[in-house]
Amino acid sequence: MAKILIIFGSGEGQTAKVAETIGKRIRARGHDADVFNGKSIPRGFDIEQYAAIIVAASVRKQKYQRYIVNFAKKYRARLDSVPSAFVSVSMAAARSSDPKSGILKVWLDQFITKTGWNPAHFASFAGALMYRKYNFFIRLMMKKISQKSGLPTDTSRNHEFTDWDAVGHFADEFADTLANS
Repeated sequence: MAKILIIFGSGEGQTAKVAETIGKRIRARGHDADVFNGKSIPRGFDIEQYAAIIVAASVRKQKYQRYIVNFAKKYRARLDSVPSAFVSVSMAAARSSDPKSGILKVWLDQFITKTGWNPAHFASFAGALMYRKYNFFIRLMMKKISQKSGLPTDTSRNHEFTDWDAVGHFADEFADTLANS
């Protein structure tokens, strides 16, 4: 069984939940999976010990976390040499059925340009409107964006849009590629 790294960047925690779910699902398939926040990679970290890598990031202000971009740049050679995937989490995915079209494609293309890494596997999942975690100004801005997009504007609670079945399906498919490689 393979040892898999899942590294993530998360704003309000939805991408962390996605990464943890992928890790659990991969472990259930008999693999060993380490899930790390890209902000706090453990001391003594050795990327060479991993037979596969999944990088997950959320979109904030139309960009992925800088520390995730830097991780992908730094470890691009390893990402290219083992089975690897990039997972994008954003509210734009809640409005798009094609993960490689429109603004989702623009963000992916920018990520590829900045990092030099063109992931063989890519998945995009809807995130969450975490109104209760936003400060006043972000909450107001997100409410206006949501109103224009036809998404919920009730700021008294959070709204989750992640398709957990799709996240599990992605994890299963990725685990299957490891069994076949």
